[in-house]
Amino acid sequence: MKNILLHFWLLVSSTISLTASEAPMFGPFHAEARGGGPGHVEWFKGAPPTEPSASWSVAAWIRPADAITNRTLVAGFGDALDFSGAERFFAADGNGWFFFVGADRITNWVGKPSSADALTTEEVLGGRLDARVAATPGQWQHLVANYDGKTLRLFVNGVETTNAVLPLGRAAMQVRVAPVPPWKESEYFAGKVAQLTVWDSPLTAAEISELAKTSADTLNHLAFTPAPAGPTPEKGVGPFIGRRSARLPQNPKTFPQPLPTVKVERTPKLSVQPVSTPNSAGDLVLNRGWEMVEATTVAAAPDQIATPGFDTRSWYDATVPGTVLTTLVQQGVYPDPTHGLNNLLIPDELARKSWWYRVQFPTPKNWDGRSVNLIFNGINFHAEAWLNGKPLGKITGAFLRGRYDVAPLLNPGGTNVLAVRVWPQPHNGAAHEESPSAGMGPNGCDGVLDGPTFICTEGWDWIPTVRDRCTGIWQDVVLHPTGPVTLGDSKVVTALPKLPDLSVAEVTVQAELRNLTTQPQKTILRGEIAGAKFEIPVTLQPQETKTITAAPKDFPQLALKHPKLWWPNGYGEPTLHDFTLSALDATGKESDRATQRVGLRVITTTNAPQLIVSVNGRRVFCKGGNWGMDDMMKQISKATLEPYIRLERDANLTMIRNW
Repeated sequence: MKNILLHFWLLVSSTISLTASEAPMFGPFHAEARGGGPGHVEWFKGAPPTEPSASWSVAAWIRPADAITNRTLVAGFGDALDFSGAERFFAADGNGWFFFVGADRITNWVGKPSSADALTTEEVLGGRLDARVAATPGQWQHLVANYDGKTLRLFVNGVETTNAVLPLGRAAMQVRVAPVPPWKESEYFAGKVAQLTVWDSPLTAAEISELAKTSADTLNHLAFTPAPAGPTPEKGVGPFIGRRSARLPQNPKTFPQPLPTVKVERTPKLSVQPVSTPNSAGDLVLNRGWEMVEATTVAAAPDQIATPGFDTRSWYDATVPGTVLTTLVQQGVYPDPTHGLNNLLIPDELARKSWWYRVQFPTPKNWDGRSVNLIFNGINFHAEAWLNGKPLGKITGAFLRGRYDVAPLLNPGGTNVLAVRVWPQPHNGAAHEESPSAGMGPNGCDGVLDGPTFICTEGWDWIPTVRDRCTGIWQDVVLHPTGPVTLGDSKVVTALPKLPDLSVAEVTVQAELRNLTTQPQKTILRGEIAGAKFEIPVTLQPQETKTITAAPKDFPQLALKHPKLWWPNGYGEPTLHDFTLSALDATGKESDRATQRVGLRVITTTNAPQLIVSVNGRRVFCKGGNWGMDDMMKQISKATLEPYIRLERDANLTMIRNW
């Protein structure tokens, strides 16, 4: 047995011999929880680590800040996503510590606990293994849950307190501290959790005893991750924050009736997948040939899935951009939820599953020797990507982009495979439908706790619950070839210095340049907007990113004379100008190029004595309508949305409220 030094004991220079794993799957992690709201979520690397009846151990030191009286989830691993809420958490209530097993819904536990009546069951929300050891406020206590694939054992302060023989299903995508409690009468944990660690095999009794010897002084001097600063139920930004009622299933008797009878037929799978080809700008937009499948039905490792030749005959032909539900509807699995009461025929479990997306594409021959950026413009909610068997990285958040330099991973002149696993948002509530008996619904709930996403998909007074919560690759996936220097984000800022005189518009351009190489690069940033041109020489150090600014004080031509401005509907023409940026290498060859259309305008608002919106110095009457959701299955191409926007224009509206 190999001796390894556990780095979370460096403060006391303790060397421990562990057989459970040469390295834990997760941890050690030290965190504070403030109470009153959910705490930390940490993602496991790669695929969920536990299979049905797989062995594992989870350990933590826990110090409650206050006495725990109501049921409280403290720390552990598991998810409310892939496996219908399977959770493995240390928990406590007025009777002391217990270990909570989530939605396995075990109704008959087999085995003999070490104390009478130590085991109770909760048919709806899972089972618990009781330690009957008090959770003492202000005192560190060491807890370990050990599962060998057959028997679950609970240890407190190095001593086994109870055990049970039981089968456990799959679990574990996330590690959580102070997760959302599933019970109606419950509370959030407040206190500290130290050395939270997960292994993929059980610890021995001797190892557990050794781990329980850490001194309180050592634990108190650890660096704890502060509690999240987001809203809490007591100090939230709205009445829907953290409402437990919205997490509970709606009474089936209050759903709209009668349910429709709809016949659906599976769309035959394509025998040969279509292949994307480069567009006129040279980019390869991967909008063809995608396939999708529920992730838990695939036993292979991610690197195998992202390899040519992998068998996908059982997968769906997928729609990208789109959502999981987009694909399932178009493939004839479920009816169109926008028609009648069809939404009631789609299971809410879609919001608690993860999915594999996979696409094959060739490497264009003219990409040899070029850098290639793979850009994910939008995935909801969490994603992990692999290309040709190699991991690329993670993206968390519906409106964050992922950008990766993938040139070294591409097969020159050959076939490439991109595989993306996508998870829904961690907090997604329960399905609710408006009806005379149920009312208008809870207007969302926990979705706001995950940061910016499509929170209305939980259900609102104007929309039923979208069953997959718009999970999926909802924006373009693009391969963009460049030279050694690439352009990042750009910004155009307009100023009207002579208002109300509109004879001059001062335009300032900001552009981001990145050196993708390990060598210094000399480049020229060339730009043109509304006929005004400029060039700026730039030197970039290896791997350096710089933001470059072109302003009228340095380039007088950017002070446009008698400019054509952008105006709202009914106030003038909404003029758009061509805006082009180029990065040239030392030889004058174009390394990267970006072109778009921009409007020159200045929008200002004042709030006294009421809200006043002005465009280019002129007050605008904001007559408009509420556009709650562009499309519940994210079919939002320009061709799809433009007719609806034209209707708003023809109705003489000046504003669209983008809910």
